[in-house]
Amino acid sequence: MSFPDLDDHFDDPVDGPPFAEVRVAEVRIAAAAADAARGTPGVLRLQPGIWGLVQQLGRDLWTRVTARPYPDIAGVDVSVASDTTTVDITLVCDGHRPAAVIAGEVQRNVHRAVLEICEIVPTRIAVHVLDIAPPAEPRSPGPS
Repeated sequence: MSFPDLDDHFDDPVDGPPFAEVRVAEVRIAAAAADAARGTPGVLRLQPGIWGLVQQLGRDLWTRVTARPYPDIAGVDVSVASDTTTVDITLVCDGHRPAAVIAGEVQRNVHRAVLEICEIVPTRIAVHVLDIAPPAEPRSPGPS
């Protein structure tokens, strides 16, 4: 999926792209990033911050304007500007694998997912591990 004319607007540094067009791009990128992060082994859940909770108030307007449900992007923040696109993901790991390994896999998966839906290359993908949940049950030692 691509965003028609989005790149054309970035050529004009004074005006920039229209707000609504950038916001739609941000939401689509965030939705792809959220799906990719949730699909990464070791990610227990995405965790919205205070700003994410405040943004939930505007979701009703999105649904009324687009006639579609607002995607579940809690825990993902995307910013699209004329020369940068940043993706911030806040998550909780399940405790079965090292958090650094999970964060690296999330970065790679999100990068691939964003490139699949649009031609915008993320400038920065930051993964913030907010918590590591204790494993619910001990891992089996495997065959002896």
